[in-house]
Formats: sequence, C-alpha cells, structure tokens
Amino acid sequence: MRVLFGLLLLVGAFLAAAGWQGSRTATVRAAREYEHGLSGGDRDPAWSLLVLGNISGAEPIPGAEPPPPLPPEGEPDWTPPGGGDAPPQSSAHPRYAPDYRYVVQPGDVLGKICQAHYGTAKAALVQAVAHYNGLPSPDAIRVDDPVLLPDRVLLGK
Repeated sequence: MRVLFGLLLLVGAFLAAAGWQGSRTATVRAAREYEHGLSGGDRDPAWSLLVLGNISGAEPIPGAEPPPPLPPEGEPDWTPPGGGDAPPQSSAHPRYAPDYRYVVQPGDVLGKICQAHYGTAKAALVQAVAHYNGLPSPDAIRVDDPVLLPDRVLLGK
C-alpha cells in the first residue's frame, strides 16, 4: 500500500510539474514573439513593405519628387538623365551586396546555413531568410534546392 501511495504521489508531482512547464513555456514564447514583433493576428508585422513611387498604378503624390537615380557601377563621372550632378553615395541610397545563392547539401538546416553565412543563427534571422525564400517554415528546405541569402540589412535582422 505504501508503494502504491508513493507511486501515486510521484505521478501527481510529475503532472503538476508538466503543467507548470507548459504554462511557463507559453508565457516565454508569447513574450519572445512580442519582443521580435511576430505577434499580431493574421498579419506578420515582422515583414513590412514600403513602396515608393507608383508601382501599384496609383497616381503619385502631388508635389513629391522621385529620388535621383543611382549611378551605374564603375562609372564615377556618370550624369543622371536630364543633366545635373550624380548623387553622392550616402545612406539614403545604399548599395546592397547581391544575393548569395547556396545549394542545400545533405545534413544542412537553415540555422546552420545562416550561422555559416551571417555568423549567427538567431531565430528571427532564420525565419526572415525562410520568408525571403518563400518557405512556409525554416524546416522546409530540401537537398539540392537553392537558398538565396540576401544582404543582412535587407532582412532587417
């Protein structure tokens, strides 16, 4: 009888600990999602899109001037259409490195690829790379599939 009582007490303690761990995990996950901007209903606020110009076909805003075009690579004496000086290279018109194309090898996971390319495998960065590649999740990569690794600034992470 003592053995049965001890076993029952042990099972009860195990279930109580499991319940506490589940609620703690949910609380930490919610806080982490809020911190990284991943909560918010059916939209994904971690990804925003700012469109400048009239790409959508809408009329441009009255009085707004389009930004001057960037000079082509390797042409320092370039003059933009309509004359004038070439715009200076500044943070307003940064140049980004082209996407690095990586072919998935056997045993690769997206976190390992990000660690090798960016030097970190933070969850938000891995999720951003998955989103950039149109993957439903970071686990959706397959052997011999290409993965595009953009400049980290473009990912915002």
